[in-house]
Amino acid sequence: MRILLFTFFILNFTFSSSAQQYSHKHETPIFMLDSTRVNDLRLKEINADKVAHVNVYKGEEAIKIMGEEGKNGVIFIETKEFKKKQFWTMLSRFSSEYKELVPSPDSIYSILYIYPGKTILERADEMIFSIKPEEIKEVQIIGLSEMKKKYGIEGKKGVLILKK
Repeated sequence: MRILLFTFFILNFTFSSSAQQYSHKHETPIFMLDSTRVNDLRLKEINADKVAHVNVYKGEEAIKIMGEEGKNGVIFIETKEFKKKQFWTMLSRFSSEYKELVPSPDSIYSILYIYPGKTILERADEMIFSIKPEEIKEVQIIGLSEMKKKYGIEGKKGVLILKK
């Protein structure tokens, strides 16, 4: 459903901005893709299945973020790949043991995550990507034997417990 809404949003914006391109070009919001400013042509290349998060800012909030240029709004789009790198970087800063267990963003699914007290199932991107650094007070790594004994889990390198 979220993918369908994103696709509709992008197509709707693209068609409406194309129709008004010559007379109202200055009314176009600013688009940011993975923290890089992009134009509407770049938006057409985005595969909605690869989008993790979209934030829309309007009015004073948009101006606060982007200055006067943001007066027509700012739309931040973050891909799953980008969010995966952010998540890995955040946890690597909290724990050198995590960085050893999960050596790159591509291996974040090699362990089981528990946060807060709930097991995050494999590839639960939305839940994993919503964790903010200020929410984490402690990172605890559990080894294979304790993982199997305590959680009955096999096939992972370990368990990471994030505590608020």
